[in-house]
Amino acid sequence: MTEEMVKTENRVPKTRQWILGVLTLAGGYIYGKMIFARNWYILLAVFTAIFVAAGLFGAAKKERIHKKESLVWLLFTGAAGLWILLYGGKPDQDICGYVILFLHAAGVYWIMVLSESRLDGCLDERGLLDLLRGLFVIPVTHFEKWFCALGNFLSCILKARRKANGNVRQAAAGILLSIPVICIVLPLLMGADEGFRQMVAGVTGGLSQWLGGIWDWSTAILWVFAILVSCYLFGLFFGAFENQRKEPPKRASLPAAMLMAFTAVILIVYSVFFLTKVAGIPQALEDIQKGTLLRSTYARNGFFELCWIASINFAVFSLVNWYWPAGKDRKKQIALSILGIQTLGFILLALFRMGFYIAGYGLTFKRVFTTWFMVVLLAAFVLMTIGNWKKLQSIRISVLFGCASFLLLAYSNIPAWTAG
Repeated sequence: MTEEMVKTENRVPKTRQWILGVLTLAGGYIYGKMIFARNWYILLAVFTAIFVAAGLFGAAKKERIHKKESLVWLLFTGAAGLWILLYGGKPDQDICGYVILFLHAAGVYWIMVLSESRLDGCLDERGLLDLLRGLFVIPVTHFEKWFCALGNFLSCILKARRKANGNVRQAAAGILLSIPVICIVLPLLMGADEGFRQMVAGVTGGLSQWLGGIWDWSTAILWVFAILVSCYLFGLFFGAFENQRKEPPKRASLPAAMLMAFTAVILIVYSVFFLTKVAGIPQALEDIQKGTLLRSTYARNGFFELCWIASINFAVFSLVNWYWPAGKDRKKQIALSILGIQTLGFILLALFRMGFYIAGYGLTFKRVFTTWFMVVLLAAFVLMTIGNWKKLQSIRISVLFGCASFLLLAYSNIPAWTAG
């Protein structure tokens, strides 16, 4: 394609990108207002609605869409946004922060499913990598596309000559890119020289009066933030829906002997732990009855370490399963099954301690939330251990179970049935 053809193509109106740019700018503005507003939960729900509308608009031209799975993630996103609207303003909802994180993750993953941008086209061991790509890689690598759409809009409106069109786009993008830098260096320059500070104060004061009080620094910062968020959102949508995907790289593998040795060392260490731990349980219970060991001390001792070990084993199980050479291998099945059973043992020990603690001191949000997390891990390892021998989408089922149960937990209104 020649340079003349490129310039001509750049002047072709890209109405879909213009509309998407307006939607993302509106979403960025709402998101910025939300940060310091008292009714932030209402604004976040509005932002969710704009995000969903932009996602559906961006996917309108997709020929193939995973309709069922995308609807599931759209349901998760909508349910989280609705929870924020209903319960986000209540100070006693300790789960609110987790719901906000869930809302962002579910929304981004919905875009990945809707646009068929996942590495393997399904939810598997690389699902977390797909989420990280959607949260960071795709938006950052297409961060400038919002400015490109703006430049295209200006060039089409002005209808200048070909060379002038390119200059207008470049100048507009340069001016907008300079705003965040100016907002950083201008306060530093004002602090470095009193005369300059007074001059800037006079200019901004005059502008404020001329604009009838519309201009102030908070408004400027809000719009800068809105543009940055808009660039992030537009980059996500553009990279997911407009950018032509390349064929994913072939699945990599590591030597089976290396993975087997890696897993065997972990299994041996865990086996020694269980032999010593199980042997000490009767003595610990006896000490509790005698009063020489507090129930709370026994329940807390090692509980969070067990939770971390179970979480690490989830990553180990997934990585070994993914990087093991293709094809059925009885050694892999046996090793991963032992790892799964041992991890189930860790989880059951942790649940036993938590149940022991709750029986003595009652329910709180942290105890309920931690118990939910361990139950999800328990279900995940049961499914993964079964999937190690039979064809089963264990990762997909585990993630969907975790998301659905999390929303059920959130909607159950935890403060109403816990002690605090």
